[in-house]
Amino acid sequence: MPGARRKPRPSPAIDARAPHVATEAVVERQGEESARVLYAAFAEYNARFFEGKLGSPLILITQAQSLRTLGDYVARDVLGLESRIRISPKAVNLGDRFAADVLLHEMIHAWQHEIDHDSEPGYRGHGPKFARECNRITATLYPSVPAPAGAEVILVSPVGVKRREGLPDCAHWPMSVRPPGYYPKPFKTPRRKPEQTPVDALQRVLSLLPRLDAPALEKLTAAVSRERAARVAG
Repeated sequence: MPGARRKPRPSPAIDARAPHVATEAVVERQGEESARVLYAAFAEYNARFFEGKLGSPLILITQAQSLRTLGDYVARDVLGLESRIRISPKAVNLGDRFAADVLLHEMIHAWQHEIDHDSEPGYRGHGPKFARECNRITATLYPSVPAPAGAEVILVSPVGVKRREGLPDCAHWPMSVRPPGYYPKPFKTPRRKPEQTPVDALQRVLSLLPRLDAPALEKLTAAVSRERAARVAG
């Protein structure tokens, strides 16, 4: 009928993992060895550590968030692609073992999103659940070495988190638990500065006071007062 509105056609069903499957097929057929190694490692680790529950991967060898980042996981990127993993060229250049370890780290992030449905954003993704998965897999990798107790303290440390008591930071796992010489090329796990307690912070402020002239001291006092007022109001 002229002038009648047509009903919108229903959108066809979309297989969100179709690009992942297609990319893996292309890599298998004509990709470079480093890319094939990563896809093979994903299949092995998925079966061995995650009961095959992770969906088909989309693994890209490209620079991640920053030049210092070895890899990252994105639940859904700007193109709408789900569960995308990026492994940096730097990680690949450090050898297959190293790149596969970076991939294993990112696979725990995939597990958080796809299976556990808790990415722990308050811990930048490296919270107690992430640490427990690291310890669980470490116990499988090295059955003769017991996993560290107190997984809840192996964290990336936002303000107020418990001390790690000398345990390795799970943000650098599994590189932080590999024995010396495991990687063909040397890699030094980054070390975080010791966490600062309120007493440490106060001592630091007191040590700076003698260096401040009167105007600077007044500015510091005013800034502290504004901060205190903002906290009371909040």
